[in-house]
Amino acid sequence: MDSKCCEVAGPMLQTNRMELVYGAKVVSRLSLVGIWTVLSAVLADGWNVPVADLDLCAESLRLMEVKSPGIQPAERLTKVALMTKKGPVFTRLSEIASDDWKQLYEPMELNEMPYRIMKPIQFDKSKRYPLILSLHGGGGRGSDNQKQLKKWNQQLAESERRTRFPCYVLAPQAKELWDASDLKNIKTVIKNLPSVDMNRIYVLGHSMGGHGTYIFIQLDPDYFAAAAPSAGSGLKQTENFIEPAKIKDLPIWAFHGDKDGVCPIEKDQMVFDAMRSNGGNMKFTIWKGDSHAVSGKFIVGGENGVTTFSSDRCDTEPDFMTWLFKQKR
Repeated sequence: MDSKCCEVAGPMLQTNRMELVYGAKVVSRLSLVGIWTVLSAVLADGWNVPVADLDLCAESLRLMEVKSPGIQPAERLTKVALMTKKGPVFTRLSEIASDDWKQLYEPMELNEMPYRIMKPIQFDKSKRYPLILSLHGGGGRGSDNQKQLKKWNQQLAESERRTRFPCYVLAPQAKELWDASDLKNIKTVIKNLPSVDMNRIYVLGHSMGGHGTYIFIQLDPDYFAAAAPSAGSGLKQTENFIEPAKIKDLPIWAFHGDKDGVCPIEKDQMVFDAMRSNGGNMKFTIWKGDSHAVSGKFIVGGENGVTTFSSDRCDTEPDFMTWLFKQKR
């Protein structure tokens, strides 16, 4: 196999980070936590590597560029090799140091509500930036200020997407279902952020986060410029809580798997049907053949998505982020 090799230099104690270098050029910086994430992944990926064979000095880690020619950022590298005393051991990781993106989300707290905030890339205080409010699902509940960061938060943290769509991403954490007190705290956080375009506040989330998206836009439909609930119409036992008449003028793009056994699609379909009857502004993408685990799709899309429109008021733009950033109050 013809491949090029990147080496990880020794730890820089003043920053507690390591440099990933390609020859004499620094390609990226990896946290020490990220390095150990890679080492742990090698072992967890099913490779039978005796501990005695591991050389865990920094110089032993090799990042192999396999598919694409030329220098690529660390997150684009396609394989990881741990150099042992008996030779390289490969892992099937598709991203290097997969948790490093979380460091872009600064941990904060307000009124006992933990939250993370990712600022716009190349922030310029003279500009105004949209804000995406990200609401986690049931698995993110708690107070550790970590579990609320989900797959779509990682997708929003990708450098290319941040460059094309510069914005704040606010990811609060709740202990129970999202409610009015959460929205009050969230509004306070947003009010105190510099250079936010208050006419472009977007809200999205999956499962409990999709439920919270519907809750928030009914509590204050005039606050948001657009909403994107994924599998958000409630559990099987959840009573109907969405009043389409309250939100018919807000641009909404809803997503749901048609085989969802946790939050049945029929409830979302009822909302869409009502929006179509009253001339609402709602797009509805159904992931054909998918169950509840579709949270990684609404940002990047999927070939099995079929989208319908409630009226000719809907923006037919097929790319989610492009559609989102076009919406204004």
